[in-house]
Amino acid sequence: MRVLVNALALRRGGDAARIFLENVLVRLPQAWPDADVHVVLRSGVTLKSHDHLRVTRVPLARSGISRVAVELLYLPRIVGRISPDVVVSPNESIPMRLKTPLVVVAQNLFYHCSGVGPLATGPRRARLRSRLQFAFYRRQIPQAYRRADAVVVVSQHAARELVEHAGLDPDRVRIVYNGGDRLPVAPRRESTDRRRLLAVGAVAHYKRLDITVRAVAELRRAGHDYELVLAGEEWPGYGDEIARLAQALGIKKYLIRLGGVSDHVLSALFSSAHAAISLSSCESFGIPVVEAMRAGLPAVVADEPWSAEIARDAAIRVDAHDLSEVVAGLRMLEDRAVWLERSAYGQHVASQFTWDKTAAGIAAVARDTAVRKRDPSHG
Repeated sequence: MRVLVNALALRRGGDAARIFLENVLVRLPQAWPDADVHVVLRSGVTLKSHDHLRVTRVPLARSGISRVAVELLYLPRIVGRISPDVVVSPNESIPMRLKTPLVVVAQNLFYHCSGVGPLATGPRRARLRSRLQFAFYRRQIPQAYRRADAVVVVSQHAARELVEHAGLDPDRVRIVYNGGDRLPVAPRRESTDRRRLLAVGAVAHYKRLDITVRAVAELRRAGHDYELVLAGEEWPGYGDEIARLAQALGIKKYLIRLGGVSDHVLSALFSSAHAAISLSSCESFGIPVVEAMRAGLPAVVADEPWSAEIARDAAIRVDAHDLSEVVAGLRMLEDRAVWLERSAYGQHVASQFTWDKTAAGIAAVARDTAVRKRDPSHG
């Protein structure tokens, strides 16, 4: 069977799209040994291993607009030339004129989370681009779901939200969880002095990093030696906004902004931090939280449906609107016995999410979709 994977969303950065695509693509041939796997990549983008993949490269600018244009106008020609039995598109911008069986992977909940909207601060150009992106994707995503034969969603929570807010047909939903085991687990080397809190992921307005900064300020005012490390690409202007808040609260020297980091650096950060923190209001899965727990790092997370499903009771779940509760949750981990208990439980929960399972799940849905489209009486 011939399968084509639209991987044009994969770019040079280390965002969630790269994590998903890279880890699924390298495992897909093993998960689906009888498949002839073709991948469409933008020129200049590297892939860890593609010896068993047939790669077609497309010249493409860095902007999201250029990717959408290529997917709508040029990708159908590639599909026509390769003539796959099924197309897998792990993003919501897909060609308009595909007659081939189509599986869309819904990784991104961002444009349909209640209370989350475009950038309200930052450079004017970035705010305008954010408004245009919201307008486009809120219209495009429901169309993508309607055109798809099956929609893989990375959590039950994300599926419920997309059914309610994006018009996703629940009969098309297939749940396949993300993995969390791509990084090597480094030996623990936590400092005995300052406690380091680690927030991994986009430095963006929906992550509630302002609450995290205020929690660190409260802890320091009470005499507890904490620092906060942000590891992730910064949305235009938002990192500076968080830095200004830290300065106003008198803790700017205890805020460390690393930007996007390599896998090696991220593993080292997990091994040296005291706790991971994620107060995000909008997550479809929460890969950084799972990766932190797998590394033995306890997590304090917003008590939201995504964390209840994925992190479960291994993480300390707190009301992210209640600063005193966030602070109390962090202080729980100052008890060594609690820290060790949460660390072990987190490793157990995280061990259930592997990229091998993700690739196998994607392969099963794609195979079933192709067979059903060819023979509607199947199954």
